Amino acid sequence: MTFGSLVQYYGPPPGSRSATWIVYTTLTVYAAYAAAITWTWAVSPASRATTTAVLIGLFVVSTAGCVAQAIGTGSRRDGRPTYYAMNRDGTWVPFVALITPRRVATGPAIGAAILAVLTAGVFLRHSGPTMLDVVAFGVYTVAANGAMALSYRHVRNYHRSAPVDPQ
Repeated sequence: MTFGSLVQYYGPPPGSRSATWIVYTTLTVYAAYAAAITWTWAVSPASRATTTAVLIGLFVVSTAGCVAQAIGTGSRRDGRPTYYAMNRDGTWVPFVALITPRRVATGPAIGAAILAVLTAGVFLRHSGPTMLDVVAFGVYTVAANGAMALSYRHVRNYHRSAPVDPQ
């Protein structure tokens, strides 16, 4: 094993950054959705202000996850992707290479299905959304979908210009 292969295995290439924080942000978003859905369905006698705070917190965390993905897929240094993540075989590859345009495009559809469950909980268990909930949802929708559209463009452009792997 050469020094170069050790560096390749134990960290991203020189001049690059690890995308681990982006992965952790995504995991935090999943946990926030699970917590918010559990809150809206399981805690019906909760105060409305607390439910609004839970929903706004979810929208902030989810938007941060979408923005983190847009940063991770679009950041470049000297024409090369900045963020690298460990592949299944233990090598570091560009973070943007691990995501396909199809996966980015299906993100909003999956999010809509999850939000349908959340919205049903708000309507059925908490007497519907407040005006603040509606405004927060509108801001979240515009910001998160804008970041996802940017991610889609980054991923699509990367895969169009990336060399084909002969394997």
